[in-house]
Amino acid sequence: MKPENSYKIIPANLMQLATKRNAKANLDPLLYGYQILLEKFNISRSGVIHLGGHIGEELPMYAALGFRNVVMVEPLPEEFKIMQTRIDDYNSTFISLSSFLGEEIRMKAHGVNCAISDESGLAKIYRTEISSLSSLTKPVKGQFSDILDSLAYGELSVPCKTLDQLIDELPNSWTNKDFSYLRMNIQGSELKALKGGERFLKSILLIDLEANTEMRYEDIPTRYDFDSYLNEHGFTPILSYSAGPAIANVLYLKSKLIPEHILSETND
Repeated sequence: MKPENSYKIIPANLMQLATKRNAKANLDPLLYGYQILLEKFNISRSGVIHLGGHIGEELPMYAALGFRNVVMVEPLPEEFKIMQTRIDDYNSTFISLSSFLGEEIRMKAHGVNCAISDESGLAKIYRTEISSLSSLTKPVKGQFSDILDSLAYGELSVPCKTLDQLIDELPNSWTNKDFSYLRMNIQGSELKALKGGERFLKSILLIDLEANTEMRYEDIPTRYDFDSYLNEHGFTPILSYSAGPAIANVLYLKSKLIPEHILSETND
């Protein structure tokens, strides 16, 4: 298999097609792109684990996509407080809707204040002046010139869990089977997070990670590293699109969900 050539399943212009499909709607076109993707491969909307939840910006998108269980993980204390307020509002909204409609709406979100890596304990995080760029991996000076002349950062100690430990400790009797979608935006720590979740990888169906296309952080994995590791665990890369300067989102789907004739084309 050639990982760098494995993106034939979803057309490269997926997001543009999705925007045209709902051109009158004033919403993020990504919402429609993911709607098409979930429908195409009949992916359950059971739940999403979001690593690097920041202040909870994606909560409305997950609600619109119909995910029943949402877990958002954020290591920075101040950002977590903002995110938790949004989560509380999210849950209150669905409780109120259930009361109004006279029937239960099974949509619930939960926040966890920690980092995720391949080991548990305490971890050092580099908190940057743009907090969404904070990382367990040290930023490389001079690599953020498209954003700032220099990216200042401080060091902070935060609790850290493995992905499998995170799932084991969730409330609501949630288990691996209650989640179908893993989204990661943790600035270079994605591969370590995956390595700490090998039990979880057996059940998750769709993985969406943000990969740096330039070495903005020290010793970060390449796209090839992700392709190779996830291929070993039964995933096929299906889509890659630019998420901004020096950043790309890469989506991996459980290979068993892909029709054999399409999968064979991908492996050529």
